[in-house]
Amino acid sequence: MKSTEHLDRIDFALLMVLQKNARLANNRLAELVGVAPSTCLERVRRLARLGVIKGYHCDVDPAAPQLLDAQEGAPRDFSPVPRETPKSAPSSRISPASPS
Repeated sequence: MKSTEHLDRIDFALLMVLQKNARLANNRLAELVGVAPSTCLERVRRLARLGVIKGYHCDVDPAAPQLLDAQEGAPRDFSPVPRETPKSAPSSRISPASPS
């Protein structure tokens, strides 16, 4: 965030609500915070543009029974995905290991 940008009480209220439920519709978010929907949308976009809001995430429960592979009856691999992928990885991690 730019050091010249300041957050006010409305920005903080938006962040508090979004941290609890980032899937809220803009109209509901605006209602909860007490601002017009157009104001809410512009503020959320501004917070994202400034880098205060970095993204929206989904946590998957790998043990959820709905994730069982219907054909094999075994859980599908829903290993946690890193939120940020490194810019470069060592070549040994990219190419398969050479046979000994």
